[in-house]
Amino acid sequence: MPDSHYEVIFDSSPLPIYVYQDHAFKLVNPKMVELTGFSREELSAMPTDELIYPEDREQIIKIHRELLEAETASTQYEFRARNRQEEERTVRGFFTRITFQGRPAILVQWMDITEQKKAEQKLQKNKSRLKARVTYLNNLIENMNEVFFTYNTKGEINFINKKTLPNIGYQAEELLGKHVCEFVPEAYKNSIRERIKARLEYIESENYETIVLHKDGSHRNVKINVSPIIKEEKVTGCMVLAEDITERRKNEEQLKYLSLHDPVTGLYNRRYFQQAMTWLEGDDQAGVLICDVDGLKLINDTLGHESGDELLIAAAKVITAGIEPGQIVARIGGDEFSILFPATDQEGVQRVAQRIQQAVAAYNNVNPELPLSLSMGYALKKRQNKSMTDLYREADNYMYRQKLHHGQSARNAIVQTLKKALEGRDFISDGHALRMQQMVEGLASYMGLPEWSVRNLRLLAQFHDIGKVGVPDHILFKQGSLEPEERMMIHRHSEIGHRIALSVPELMPIADCILKHHEWWNGKGYPLGLKEEEIPLESRILGIVDAYESMTNERPYRRAMSHQEAIRELNRCSGTQFDPKLVSLFILYLEIMNLKGGSDNL
Repeated sequence: MPDSHYEVIFDSSPLPIYVYQDHAFKLVNPKMVELTGFSREELSAMPTDELIYPEDREQIIKIHRELLEAETASTQYEFRARNRQEEERTVRGFFTRITFQGRPAILVQWMDITEQKKAEQKLQKNKSRLKARVTYLNNLIENMNEVFFTYNTKGEINFINKKTLPNIGYQAEELLGKHVCEFVPEAYKNSIRERIKARLEYIESENYETIVLHKDGSHRNVKINVSPIIKEEKVTGCMVLAEDITERRKNEEQLKYLSLHDPVTGLYNRRYFQQAMTWLEGDDQAGVLICDVDGLKLINDTLGHESGDELLIAAAKVITAGIEPGQIVARIGGDEFSILFPATDQEGVQRVAQRIQQAVAAYNNVNPELPLSLSMGYALKKRQNKSMTDLYREADNYMYRQKLHHGQSARNAIVQTLKKALEGRDFISDGHALRMQQMVEGLASYMGLPEWSVRNLRLLAQFHDIGKVGVPDHILFKQGSLEPEERMMIHRHSEIGHRIALSVPELMPIADCILKHHEWWNGKGYPLGLKEEEIPLESRILGIVDAYESMTNERPYRRAMSHQEAIRELNRCSGTQFDPKLVSLFILYLEIMNLKGGSDNL
């Protein structure tokens, strides 16, 4: 082709074209000038390689060589070029071997595909992002805490995530293809069918709660979110997100139960009782019976709250055993229970009260170690204008009067029971108590103390260690050394005994002496650290007599001392643990008794 023809082609071509010869631009068309931004003169003065990115130059040089050596006639290759502004352009080059000015040359056409490449890269990037999102969603669906499944227009499951399997006990193959209703209880099937139909007809989501069947037949509470699947403007099925809320519902029910029930007895609590009172406001035949556990504080203070709770549970059982259908029993206070009677009369309330009293007697026959006593009072509405609050107040007043009448005898019975409990633990055996009483009475008479003081000493000899009922056996009878916590528990028995004595009128005169009978003359005793004559006389006398009686009698953990050994020990502790004058008087008293032939008392 004549060279003039190349010039015509160059000028009319829509693509950048140039002739490559001797590593230079020999002929350049206007489009090449436009693409690169360099003039024809500038291009003619520079090596062609200068427009090629360094990473692509080697391949372009190879193409030039192969064409010029006649190894190939034409080829194409994508590479990166630059313009005057140093902008990167992606080019598809078409290389053809020609003859120019009588010598081998290469006709090169550039097609600028920069924007096309950017679009392809953007598309590929979007595809990668979409793939990553799909992978993420798949992983999310498979590992989410909720159950996820889809069903078709027939309600048949066609996808299900792995989380479903442990929740309902099935394998995936057991669920796929099955109708959703196969996994709900019979009572819920119609409702679920209607919901499926509605979701396929109305393009909207729905939230609700229902029950599904576990493979073992148990019920699971689930919270459902269901949304239609739409393809080409048609509903092709639904996707379901189901959260297992069984444990949440159990916890809510438990909280609801606890909000209305007493945690110790399991009966309704005061909150529920007050609600029930409002329900009976319009019942002009309503009645209220109040039962109060006698001596509960004494039990809590002496034997501990565990024993007190046992007594409350026993009271709840005997009261519940006495009621009739429709009647409501509640624990409304620390030691107080109440029964609400709808539509009743005096005979109905008395019948229940009598059954409760019989149940109390039966309980005490079987459990003499922790006797139960109830004070009761009741009231009947009888007229429309009496409120339930007034009725409750009236019943409470009657109960309080009965408590005043026999509450003290109940506490006395508890104290006697505690005393017997100590006797059973070999701490105040009949022999020990009798010997103590004889010695303190004899010493008091020898000292010329008044009769009231002698009476107090007799009681003190019998009840000074009553507080030890609150000390566990493993501490009370421990043969080795006591831990600090155990020693503190032992020391508490004086305070426990003091509280017991204050609850019984017959023991109130010696309550202070019980509290202080372990105080030492030198102030190193317990619980108050009193010294010398700050300690009541009766407590000082008892401390000496108790020590002597304990030393001269056999104990499970040591042998008995002789009379002389015990006297030496008393003298050793005189002025520290014991009042020295009283020790001397006691020793003189023992010598006189011995001379009189009263050695049996020693």
